[in-house]
Amino acid sequence: MNCHDYPGDPSELASLFAAGALAPDERASFEAHLATGCAACHAELGRLGPVTAELFAAVSPLAPPPEIRAALLHRIAAAQRQGIFIQQASEASWQDTPIPGVRVRILSLDRANNRCTILVRMAPGMSYPPHEHTSPEESLVLEGDLRSGDCTLRPGDYQRAEAGSSHEAQRTEQGCLVLIISSLTDVFSE
Repeated sequence: MNCHDYPGDPSELASLFAAGALAPDERASFEAHLATGCAACHAELGRLGPVTAELFAAVSPLAPPPEIRAALLHRIAAAQRQGIFIQQASEASWQDTPIPGVRVRILSLDRANNRCTILVRMAPGMSYPPHEHTSPEESLVLEGDLRSGDCTLRPGDYQRAEAGSSHEAQRTEQGCLVLIISSLTDVFSE
């Protein structure tokens, strides 16, 4: 997978993403694209990191009104005490990927540790391209069937792929829903 398969100008999207200037749905879509392992977009973000940091450092902070600051600090403190993040299914969004018939719901992105937790939904008859794992990948089939080679995984079946291992194209006949915990930088062969 590469950035040419993603709609829009990747360098412009990466710039806006790095600056935090994408709308929530655009941000989620670009994060889904990053989760496919696009090396060009990851490289662009790496190149933009120092520039973005310099721009933010050059801007003078603006103090919010006292009542907004107090309310925000209260919410942050409450969230830190709980240490729990909840994403309601009714409020979550599914994003199309550049791979036809494959959608993702991002549950968690941890760029610092190069990890993501996502739900992947594949339509019946679709396939996911071959890729190499840059860190361990764990998959749990929740619905349908997922085929890799001559092995078929069904609901409740789990697989782990170690760093450096490769997945051939994976496909589904009935369609599937899979929970995946993986790297943000897997390398796609197609």
